[in-house]
Amino acid sequence: MNTFNEVEMKEAMRDREVMRLIEVSRSNGQESLLDAALEGREKSPASVAKLFTFVRKNIGEGNATNKFWNAAAPFLISSGWSAEQLDKLRHPSPAPGTPGFRSILDEMHDEGRD
Repeated sequence: MNTFNEVEMKEAMRDREVMRLIEVSRSNGQESLLDAALEGREKSPASVAKLFTFVRKNIGEGNATNKFWNAAAPFLISSGWSAEQLDKLRHPSPAPGTPGFRSILDEMHDEGRD
């Protein structure tokens, strides 16, 4: 079981990493962004996908995420990723109007709360 201090420490570590990645996106061009963000860790399709997932989840949409995508996508393509794999990484949840999309109103209806 996590104690309050452990949770605070994990949140603080995540917050520091988010701030570091935002700074990395500001101070690096597309060609050096992944290397700077990975800080010497192995640059593999799995590590780049994990990095982008972290950025998308914790930074959200915007310039920093777009810069990471513009650096990650060509690397993943050169590593043999398909367009379908790239789309799933970039857009992991169905968009409104596409098969599989469920709005909060759909969920409320299914629960009988409409």
